[in-house]
Amino acid sequence: MVQNDKIIFFILFFSYLLFFQPVSDDNERSRLALTYSIVNHRTFNIDNYEQVTIDKAFYNGHFFTDKAPGISLLAVPVYALLKFTGFPSAPSPINRQILSFIFSALPTLILVLYLFKFLSQLNIDETKAKIVVLGYSLATIAYPFSLVFYPYQLVSLLTFLSFYFTFRKEKYFL
Repeated sequence: MVQNDKIIFFILFFSYLLFFQPVSDDNERSRLALTYSIVNHRTFNIDNYEQVTIDKAFYNGHFFTDKAPGISLLAVPVYALLKFTGFPSAPSPINRQILSFIFSALPTLILVLYLFKFLSQLNIDETKAKIVVLGYSLATIAYPFSLVFYPYQLVSLLTFLSFYFTFRKEKYFL
């Protein structure tokens, strides 16, 4: 079973890495603008990036993202590390791809591994478990959401983990 986990993980890993979305949308750019603004300008307003998105709010003379700040705040230390190690400090496709991979694709990969373990614990046939796992990760809305800087896959992972750890068969099994 460990071998199957690795095979599924690497199939999905390369799928999420190779099929990167080349064009971002306003939703994603608004979230990234907050991360960039916090690291590059030490402020929560997105005045320096307001021209890249229509998803913004204007208050008290400043522009702010109109999105929940969770994923943007989680990305701050990662983006700061990227900037410190020499990656471009301005919005760039490589920064967006790295942040999207870490905060969207990686949670999906972890979710898929736990889903496979969960199905195995329910004594679901291994072939059926693989179909469910690959179907979820490649043939549902989870796939495009794994390629962009949205919080949905991270939330999906956390929700599934709460379910998994509540209903797992072995009490001390990770």
